[in-house]
Amino acid sequence: MAEKRKNLHLTIATPQAQIFDTGIFDATLPAHDGLIGIMMGHAPIVCKLKPGVMRFHETGQPRVTTIFVDGGFFDVHENHIVVLTPRVIRRNEMTVEQAREILRQAEALAHQTGEQAAAQTSHLERARELLKFIQKD
Repeated sequence: MAEKRKNLHLTIATPQAQIFDTGIFDATLPAHDGLIGIMMGHAPIVCKLKPGVMRFHETGQPRVTTIFVDGGFFDVHENHIVVLTPRVIRRNEMTVEQAREILRQAEALAHQTGEQAAAQTSHLERARELLKFIQKD
């Protein structure tokens, strides 16, 4: 029988490292089709993440933790959230100018057709979301 938890447990991992492994009260994730909120007792789900801002309230911490996840997937099962993402960015890891440069590079890509156009759109959306995240106070 699964262990009963008093709060959610969050694990976030990239190919390089485990970034978080902590208790949380709730989380908001950038699902492929919009934001999704997770609280205790959430139904099991596996979902694709789009690049965007993830927020969660760590147990015992007064402030919300906010990070940028660069796509990936997440799974919720028995009050445990597992996030697998290629990259996690914290605000202090990038300057606004670096984020603007990423956006300029994405905009500079020549307009393409078919799959290349879809990839360009994806790069632009990612760069815009990243810049919004870095610019927030």
